[in-house]
Amino acid sequence: MKKTVHSSACRQAWRVCNSTVQHLLHHAFMPHSYDAFSLGIIDACAEPVQLSRCAASCPRQSLVMMNPDELHTGDAVTEEGWRYRMIYIAPSTLGDLSGESGWWFGNVAQQDLTRATALSQLLAAFWQSQEALCSAGLVLEIADRLRPHAHVARRSQM
Repeated sequence: MKKTVHSSACRQAWRVCNSTVQHLLHHAFMPHSYDAFSLGIIDACAEPVQLSRCAASCPRQSLVMMNPDELHTGDAVTEEGWRYRMIYIAPSTLGDLSGESGWWFGNVAQQDLTRATALSQLLAAFWQSQEALCSAGLVLEIADRLRPHAHVARRSQM
């Protein structure tokens, strides 16, 4: 398990089985993208996100689901900042674990309190996970919880 701390961004990240969880206190992001799915939840306050395809508002307890290579920014709406937790899952990892290829999400932010609560608990468990098998199982559970919001190209042939 690799732990990286960047004090300038108040960021802590753990990389386990090709996934990362982040906590940020105060930081504004310039346009950037990831080569993985960015999946998470807004824990406190709100975050406006400017995407290459549209603008989105991510209020507290909303699901955040960004596709790979989605150019985006992020910033706090209020002086208090915002807090969110994300996991970054490679498309191949998501396909291998779920048995479905071609995942993509149409909406970046989604209000779904039941799934947001479950995702919050799963991310907390992932954050604490020390074993690769446990982490992989939690990633599978996260994918399962978010599956109703996803589109897939096809089911993989086993």
